[in-house]
Parts: sequence; C-alpha cells; structure tokens
Amino acid sequence: MSSLIVKVRKVKAVRNHPNADRLDLIQVKGWQCIVGRGDHKVGDSVVFIPPDSILPPEFIERFDISYLKGKNGRVGTVKLRGEYSEGLVISNVDNLKAGADAADHYGITKWEPPTRHTGNVRSGPPRRRIKGFNRYTKIENIKNYIDVFQPGEQVYITEKIHGTNFRAGWGERGGFFGLFFKYIFAIGSRNVIVSARNKKHDYYGSNVYAEIARRYDLKNRIPKGYVTYGEIYGQGIQDLVYGLGNGLGGSVPKIDVVFYDVWTDGHYLNPYKCIALLREWGLPIVPILYYGDWEVSLADRFAGGMSVLDKKTLREGCVIKPATEGKRGQLGRGVLKAISQEYLTRKKGTEFH
Repeated sequence: MSSLIVKVRKVKAVRNHPNADRLDLIQVKGWQCIVGRGDHKVGDSVVFIPPDSILPPEFIERFDISYLKGKNGRVGTVKLRGEYSEGLVISNVDNLKAGADAADHYGITKWEPPTRHTGNVRSGPPRRRIKGFNRYTKIENIKNYIDVFQPGEQVYITEKIHGTNFRAGWGERGGFFGLFFKYIFAIGSRNVIVSARNKKHDYYGSNVYAEIARRYDLKNRIPKGYVTYGEIYGQGIQDLVYGLGNGLGGSVPKIDVVFYDVWTDGHYLNPYKCIALLREWGLPIVPILYYGDWEVSLADRFAGGMSVLDKKTLREGCVIKPATEGKRGQLGRGVLKAISQEYLTRKKGTEFH
C-alpha cells in the first residue's frame, strides 16, 4: 500500500472531455479527474483526494458528494464516457496553503485492505524482530512523484503481480544463541513471520509461505546474510489467479511465486545485481517489461494490458526502479508503481493483505 497524500495542489492542465459537452478533464500532478465544464482552470488551487481515501460523513454532506454514501466514503477510480477519473478534486474553499496536508484538516483517512487469516498468524520463528529480516519497502504511486526520475535516466520496469507479499532469507539471531549461530532462516509476508514447519497456518487456510519455501528449497538456495522479496500468486490468494490451478490431474500448481528484490549487508541490491543473483539461485523472477532511458509516458504504457505470466489475466500495473539503488529525498527509496486503470475498475476485485 502507498501513503495517504491529500494536499493542496495546482491544476496543471485542462481540456474538454471528448465525449461529454458538460465535462472537462483536468490534471493534478500525474492524476486525471473528470469535473464539470468550466469548474477549474490551469493554476487553480485545489485539494486532490486520491483513490482509496475514506471521506468522513460531514465532508460528504458539506461538498454534496452523495454518490459516495453507498460506498462508505471510499474514493475510487471510475470510467465515464470513455475517460477515467482518478480520485476527487474539490476547490480550496478553506484557503489552505499550497502543499498543506488536507487529510488532517478534513478528517480524511486511508482505506486499508481487509486482512484474511485464521488462527495465530505469528506462530513459528521468534516473535521478536529478526535483525535484517525487514519488511518490504512501501511503494508510492508515481502520479504523486512524477519528477522523481529524470528524463534519460536508466530504469528497470517490471510487472506488478496481484498476490501476497513474501519474504524469505536469513536474518541475524539475537541473544545467547547468536553467539553460536549468527543467522536464522525465516519466511513470511510483509507483516508476519511464520513457521516453515507449520503445515496449517495462515490467511489462506494453508501455509502458502512454507509451501513456496519447500518447493524452491529456499533455505539451501539463499545464502546466509541474504533476504529475498517476492509475490505469491494464484488460486485462493486474490481474484486474479494467472491461470494457476486449472490443469488436469493437478499438473498446474495452485500457487507460485516471483521474486523482485534482494537485501544484504544493510541495503537492497541494484536491479542488475538482484536479477543476476536470483538467476544464479534458480529462482523465478518477476517479468521484466523494460530496461532503458526513462520518460514519463512509460508509466502508463507498461501499467496496462495483459500479464506476461498469463495472457488472459489483466495486468495490475508496473513497478519502476532506477538502475542505481539509493534514496530520493523525502520519498526514501527510489521505487514507484503505476497501476492499471482497467485493473482499478474491474468488477469483484479483491485486495487482501
């Protein structure tokens, strides 16, 4: 999930909706919104509220956004007469300063995906934090950070897979046992550490993390001091199954995994080194869509379409990384995502943690 960013912005561009005489399309940062014809002009101060924001009832009443009442105040992406509207724009009627955090001012909160689990999700390796076995990076939407990558900068673009976050590798053991055995092998999701020995465990009714760890012999393939990050996908994980579990006689597995990052010695490896190591270890790698010079249009180009993993499955989006690993100012790590508009407007989609 990305952060909740509700700020006062300037309207960057305005054009007429091509299929509606009374509507305009406006651009705020990298987002497109549909508004009434003539409601806004370039340079206007507005409050942009991104998808997956939750508006309080008093806000809905004040600004007469009645259509969100039946959606529990959750802002989304919609398609209207052939054009997409992402999020919500309101005029800056309270005269908040440019760049001000309007979320606190209006009581807007972040929608969180439901957590699916049964039983004790923290069984297994020590419940205390394992040094070096860190949670994965929070990836922000590129439409909030359209100027982070410079034109011509070398980037890797990979497919974003709709599944559950997975991490596996060797963290450092603390306490008395750390004097004799420095490393401990661990597996889990972004938020939990689970046991590879426990066959029945977690969100999905079975221990999918342990199943993947056993199938790929991760304890022996991943060297001590390294942690890998990936996405488990398939039947029972989310609504997109990428063609898994449909083979006759069980010939097609129900779940699988792709890996996209490696952590060691206090940092993530750059994409080239990461891919080389994953190949050396014989692990499946996330589909690479592009490597080369950056330009802004690439985000939309590679976010949409169908998945490389299964040509009948909608692509969730893409992830953009610079060829050189490192921090980018207030953003932190320079990794951003672009989400497919077709994915966002699909019917009966799931977004489980």
